[in-house]
Amino acid sequence: MPILKKQHPGIKLILVGKPYGPQTDEYLDSLRRLIYRLNLQDNILYEGSVPHSRIVDYYRNCNLFITASTTGSLDKVTLEAMSCGVPVVVCNEAFKPILGKFADKLMFQPGNPEDLAAKISSLLKLKSKQQVKRYLRDTIIDNHSVDNLINNLVFHFYETKNAKSV
Repeated sequence: MPILKKQHPGIKLILVGKPYGPQTDEYLDSLRRLIYRLNLQDNILYEGSVPHSRIVDYYRNCNLFITASTTGSLDKVTLEAMSCGVPVVVCNEAFKPILGKFADKLMFQPGNPEDLAAKISSLLKLKSKQQVKRYLRDTIIDNHSVDNLINNLVFHFYETKNAKSV
């Protein structure tokens, strides 16, 4: 955010969700202190936990969705953002095939704030953002919808059942 604030003074970051674990309060306190120390209190808003019924409103009202998760698996919130047509900025290699031709624009190096800021800044300036949004949404609908999941589960169930009976 300090890097982005220089390039985009009015930029806002909304943190949604609550950290889990034994040191949650200590983590949040340290995050608040960091925000004030860096003079970012006008740029960063912490919403905390949001009911699932309201999360779509956050997706629809944001310009970008950013996650620094490096789990190596597809996380649901990123797929949800993509299904809402929100450009995502990720460092999780598991998303590279899904991001396809836009992977170089949407992926940053883990632990590299300069690269993350560059990707965000580039996306904010991108003239063809609609093309990215449409591609991501179509990719999720075509390959990661609930209907596709159910069809795949049924297919594998019958395939396994038939393999055992042979």
